Amino acid sequence: MAFAQDGGYTAGPVIGILIGLALCVGLFLVLRSLMLWYWKIDSIVRNQEMTNEILKSISKSIEEGNKINKQTLNATPKPADDPRWDFTK
Repeated sequence: MAFAQDGGYTAGPVIGILIGLALCVGLFLVLRSLMLWYWKIDSIVRNQEMTNEILKSISKSIEEGNKINKQTLNATPKPADDPRWDFTK
């Protein structure tokens, strides 16, 4: 006895592909976190972020020091304005 095939679309292969893809993504994420842990990438990134913060703070301190130095230099009398430097008398 022969059954007629209706030629309908079955979801079997699509579900298999989706499950396989999900397993590959899951395996990738697990292996990625294992590699990051083994090579200490997460601690290296954390140390670099701390270094960047320290460098920003140093740069800010230098800029503030430069502003203070500029103000001090501008407030200091120049030799031409200082009568002690006037040798024409």
